[in-house]
Amino acid sequence: MAEVEKPTTTGEAAAAGVTEAAEAPKPVGKIQRYDKPDKAAHEAELAKLNETIETAQARINKIKSDVDGKRENRRSVASGAQLARQRLMELRAEFKVALDEKNAVREELQAADQAREQMRSQVRSIKDKLSFMRVEQIDEEIRKLEFKMQHSSLSIQEEKRIVSQIKDLNKSRDFVKEYNDKMEKINEDEGMRKEIKERFAEKDAALNALKAQEMAQRRVIDDIKSKEEAEVAGVPELTEEKNTLFGQIREARDAIRKLRTEFRAAEDQYYQAEREFRAADRERRQKEYEARQAERKRRDEERKKREEENKP
Repeated sequence: MAEVEKPTTTGEAAAAGVTEAAEAPKPVGKIQRYDKPDKAAHEAELAKLNETIETAQARINKIKSDVDGKRENRRSVASGAQLARQRLMELRAEFKVALDEKNAVREELQAADQAREQMRSQVRSIKDKLSFMRVEQIDEEIRKLEFKMQHSSLSIQEEKRIVSQIKDLNKSRDFVKEYNDKMEKINEDEGMRKEIKERFAEKDAALNALKAQEMAQRRVIDDIKSKEEAEVAGVPELTEEKNTLFGQIREARDAIRKLRTEFRAAEDQYYQAEREFRAADRERRQKEYEARQAERKRRDEERKKREEENKP
């Protein structure tokens, strides 16, 4: 802003064709003038701020694109995770079924063991009462006793004793048969128990296989989870950067509005001062013109007076 006084010089033709030298106009007061705002510099500042906005906006668009891509990839990976979790649930259900089946076989085996032990206890009780374990042995012993009775001279006492022995041996046939039947049943049950143990081992192997599959499926899920985390890695930082860029854009736009407001105010001040200066300048020129006219009139009157006085 400068305080400038700019008087201008004007020449005017005198009346009746007489030309006089124009007098230098005198300034009428001091008018405050301002430098005209530099529009080019103003536009350069605006362009710089707009460039900042465009650069920030371009980066924001890139961040949005990157984040959207990461989230889309995560959704794609997550769809695989859903299938993997569903498969894990299926394996757990299969494991539970197999475990229930194994427990049922275990109960069956325990029942077979209990029945076998009861049968063995009964066999031992019968065995303690028997002298012979097979019917053939009893028949052979009876034949020997009968042969002895038929071919030996025995006392009545001895005959009675032999007859009593034969009678007891005949009675023991049922116990021997029961013993052999129970032993046969024990052998049969042992075969059945072996089959149960084989089924138990099969169920155990199936459970181990399902457990291995479950562990493998857990690793698949963990791998998918790691991929999900990798896909969204850096998103918080990118979001923070985006928010910072939005802040920069707001600041730049605020600065643009402020610059425009200040520039308009400076222009308004400049043009108002110029209007005031021109009005004052016109007033000064008018007053100078009127002063010159009055001076010419005075001189014309003096000249005419002298001419009248000098007439013969």
